Amino acid sequence: MLDVREVDEWNAGHIPGATLISLGSLERNAQAVPKDEQVVIVCRSGNRSAQARDILKRLGYQYVTSMKGGMNDWIRAGYDVEIGGN
Repeated sequence: MLDVREVDEWNAGHIPGATLISLGSLERNAQAVPKDEQVVIVCRSGNRSAQARDILKRLGYQYVTSMKGGMNDWIRAGYDVEIGGN
């Protein structure tokens, strides 16, 4: 799980076990994303995660997808959320 929101959004609540790389720094930090594993990208609502998916696909990543509805839907569904920094 790759979270592409900003640090303050992450600290307010994120998916346990997710990795934070903000959308603005994704291209220069893409090497931190595994190329040979399925990666689900999440943001607040799904817009930034779709952009991040497209960036990674352009960089040769095949196994990336964007989570529709983002953290908004995750929280609404009642799934676990971790508060604070990594």
